[in-house]
Amino acid sequence: MHFRRIFLVSLFFASLGLAACGSDAPEGGGSCSTDNDCQLGTVCSASNACVSASCDFCTVSQVCYKASPSDEGSCSKPECSGDSDCAKGFCNKGLCEAGGSGDCTKNEDCKKGEKCDITDKCVPDTKACTTDMDCSNGKTCVEDQCVGGCEDNTDCADTEYCAASGSCETGCQDNASCEAMGHVCTEGKCACDATSCPEGKACLATGNCGDPTNCDQVVCPDDQVCNSVDFSCIPKCSADSCNANEACNVATGICEITNCPGEDPTQCDPNSARPAWDPIKCFCAECLQDSECNMAAGEVCTNGGKCFACEKACDGSAGSCGGATPYCISECCVSCVSANDCMGGELCIDGACSPPPNCMADPTVCPAGTSCDANGQCTTVGGGSQCDPNDPMSCPAPGFCDPQSGTCENPFGGGDCGLCGPMVNNVCSCPGGNTCSTDLIPICGCDFLASPECPNGASCVPILNICL
Repeated sequence: MHFRRIFLVSLFFASLGLAACGSDAPEGGGSCSTDNDCQLGTVCSASNACVSASCDFCTVSQVCYKASPSDEGSCSKPECSGDSDCAKGFCNKGLCEAGGSGDCTKNEDCKKGEKCDITDKCVPDTKACTTDMDCSNGKTCVEDQCVGGCEDNTDCADTEYCAASGSCETGCQDNASCEAMGHVCTEGKCACDATSCPEGKACLATGNCGDPTNCDQVVCPDDQVCNSVDFSCIPKCSADSCNANEACNVATGICEITNCPGEDPTQCDPNSARPAWDPIKCFCAECLQDSECNMAAGEVCTNGGKCFACEKACDGSAGSCGGATPYCISECCVSCVSANDCMGGELCIDGACSPPPNCMADPTVCPAGTSCDANGQCTTVGGGSQCDPNDPMSCPAPGFCDPQSGTCENPFGGGDCGLCGPMVNNVCSCPGGNTCSTDLIPICGCDFLASPECPNGASCVPILNICL
């Protein structure tokens, strides 16, 4: 086999010599000693003549040179060793090719990572890619180029919009596309909003206007409120628009059942700290709604009828409160949630520890149906007296007959135990070692996780940690 290979190689180079003999002069203009002595497309033969040889026989130091795109090519010395050897284009493995810093007509004429610009010059392509992952804004990689996708609606057809994924999808671009339907354009879809539906209709979750199913879907004018029965807008209540056993809740604009019907709404001293009569809770309050507080300073009206400004907001996450105000209640850091957090004799009132209200100093703290005793405590009229649990009229309003003790109790606080357990050793009791705390309403504190026990069938409210 070794001798046969030597014979074939010798025969090839002999044929090169024979090809030279038939010519008046060696191709390339004379004899040669190396390929560098020959013109492009020819190589130096064993007989030291420049000849044309098929590309099948090129050595590793030779290239397959084509004088034209249709040429089959022949062995040759390298045409170039760098881009500077090429009149135009660039040097690629010893051959000059179109592109690079030269002229081009299409991207394929340029190096990888370059593109043919509008001036027919190859320039760096900053959007070149190998996979779709190399492209942004929903574009895909086609022939090393990022195509398609969008940055805004102007990149899409009139019937399409630029979606958040960065791709053009069928849908509306602006409200003008939805006007015929009476809708607005939201994320490429024509749908209703709170203001686009006709009177009596609500914007439903389907994106269409329809009959409302709850008051959350209804938007009423400022002087009206949603009727929870038929979900229509009705005028807000006034002091004389409610039934005999109802009172107007100015905070909600709705008539509500009251425990003290017929009470004089002018009984609160307008010059006191609690000038406003609350016909629902039946006591004199500092405020009935947020608008009666200094809202510019961040004050809101609490359930206890006091104006309160949160000094440190919170979101309920661990560490959002701390120090002297460790509890997060209603998005506000407070110092206490029950009397357990306060010093002896103090109560937790609106998230802060303070002495119990003294009706001798401020008579307006006593709810309707109670009176101020010699100790400065509000006591129920008829409180502690025997009553019939089956007869709701056996206790003066707003008292109720406790079915366990058979005595009159006051649900709004005072010297009796209100919503707490029975008095033991002159202290209102609470189960589970919890403490009876009050602003105006005696109520048991609790710990929803550790000690959730509550009296009289009440339940421990999470976060607030009170029995209701």
